[in-house]
Amino acid sequence: APPVVLGTVGEVAPDVATHFGVTARRIGWLEVDLGRLAAAPRRDAVARAVSRYPSADVDVALVVAEDVPAERVEGALAAGGGDLLESVALFDVYRGPAVPAGTRSLAFRLRFVAPDRTLTDEEVGRLRQASIDAAAGAAGARLR
Repeated sequence: APPVVLGTVGEVAPDVATHFGVTARRIGWLEVDLGRLAAAPRRDAVARAVSRYPSADVDVALVVAEDVPAERVEGALAAGGGDLLESVALFDVYRGPAVPAGTRSLAFRLRFVAPDRTLTDEEVGRLRQASIDAAAGAAGARLR
């Protein structure tokens, strides 16, 4: 869904400010649509509680064809990780002799966390593999 615009922010052009006798300072302005703001979803409707348990970060480098959008790979990783996947972040793109021509390596950091317990290494391993399998199916990705 497209973002809902709740307002705008800007700066008064210096020549307009000068016309009104303001020369020593920059002038900013803010306009907020209070009706839309009041109707916007409350934070508790879109936010998750922060877990008291530690997260597990896993880095995964996947080789994909040049024409495969990174967003498709990211979405597949997220779908495969399920509810325990807190975030997916692309942190490196590599093209070079270590990957076949016409491909690139995309490195993602996956952060897994459970709201009620510390995840075991076995659980994290299964979640990691489920994410990789989903990226392989949706984007033709293979582990580097």
